[in-house]
Amino acid sequence: MKKNFIYLLCTVALLAGCVKEGPQGTQGPAGPSGLAGINGTNGINGTNGTSGKDGKDGTDGTNGTNGTNGLNGKDGINGTNGVASCSECHKGDKILAKQTQYNTSVHALGEDGSGNYAYSKNQTFCAGCHTNEGFNQRIMTGENFIADSLNHAAPYSVVSVISCYTCHNIHTKYDSTDLALKGTGPITVMADSTATISQLGTNPDASNVCINCHQSRPFYMKGYLTKAVVDVTNPAVSKLKNAANTDSVDLYSAINTHDGPQGNLWAGVGKSGAYELAGSVSYSNHYHNSLSSCIQCHMQGLPTQNNAGGHSFSTMYYKNTTDQAAGIKSLNQNACKQCHAVSDFVAGTGTAVMPKMVAEQATVKSLMLQLQTLLVNKNYISPADTVKGAIGSLKAYNPTTKKYTSLSYTTTPKVKIRVPAVVAKVFYNLQFIYHDNSLGIHNPNYAKAILQNSIDVAKTW
Repeated sequence: MKKNFIYLLCTVALLAGCVKEGPQGTQGPAGPSGLAGINGTNGINGTNGTSGKDGKDGTDGTNGTNGTNGLNGKDGINGTNGVASCSECHKGDKILAKQTQYNTSVHALGEDGSGNYAYSKNQTFCAGCHTNEGFNQRIMTGENFIADSLNHAAPYSVVSVISCYTCHNIHTKYDSTDLALKGTGPITVMADSTATISQLGTNPDASNVCINCHQSRPFYMKGYLTKAVVDVTNPAVSKLKNAANTDSVDLYSAINTHDGPQGNLWAGVGKSGAYELAGSVSYSNHYHNSLSSCIQCHMQGLPTQNNAGGHSFSTMYYKNTTDQAAGIKSLNQNACKQCHAVSDFVAGTGTAVMPKMVAEQATVKSLMLQLQTLLVNKNYISPADTVKGAIGSLKAYNPTTKKYTSLSYTTTPKVKIRVPAVVAKVFYNLQFIYHDNSLGIHNPNYAKAILQNSIDVAKTW
């Protein structure tokens, strides 16, 4: 049907070309859709085209010009010179001179002159004064051998001798404050805990540093062998100081000041720890107590030699090798002349002495010998122990065998003597002046009163 319709249309078209064209006819309605045509055959793949030639390389670009260097930054502020402050102390021979002086002192050399004494004194009851570590612990904790706590760390694992670091704040802040002294505050007297040695004037006195150790270590001090040394038989009395002269005491050991009561004698009335017994002489202090001090006499007025004054701490010295070989020492007059007139001095053979000083020392020595003789005559001291002026220890005397036995708390049986408390006090007074080693010069008035009044009492026995 469809095919016939198409054929008819073609015929009509041909006929129309042969005749005059008529007016256009009105479009008829659309015929129905024809059938889909047959798919055409796939064409043959075309041949791949030939690769084109590589283009030429472009010309390298020119390197850019280097940028201009920036300006250097400003120098920073110079740091602090690490050694600038050292010159405050180490300028010139300032320290060297002190070290040279110190090397001649007993502090540096020790009692035996070996310089090794600190190592042999590294013990609980010795290190506090005889070692650098012990002294510093005492100052830091405030211990003064009168407390129950005597808990020193001695023996110390590392121990050193008394030195600059003991008395000064060396290398603490690395400025002038490093020369500041330690332990300048008031001193509680070891021999009498009710007494205090205070500083001179309004500022702490440098002499207090010395007195920390240069004072009597009492035989009855709290916490230290109290019963081993003295037992007051009166139950109401705890110390010899509190005992009436008529009380009895049991002595188990020699009683003494442990060789260092210089600070006590200088402090004098009411502060020495010695027994101020009633007698023919009133107790008063010499002007050395108020007008001078350890520092003024022992560290001032340097002579030309290094072994007197300054940090040698010595008032007596060898002028030359000849005097040293002969054992002749001279007085450091430069220290004394701060207060004494030149007319007070006189030159002797190989030495220089003050007549006033010699007279005072002669008087004190005479009084010591008188008191010693009284104690020997009463058999409290063995005559054999008083050779060359030495003061012997109290001993137990057997009137039958006429022999003396040293006192001992550690032996079996224990060796002790029972005496009136006043006997122990008198003997202590003798040891007090003897072990001061100045023959009273630290406080002549007080020394003579202590001895004379002790003699007055001993004569009544």
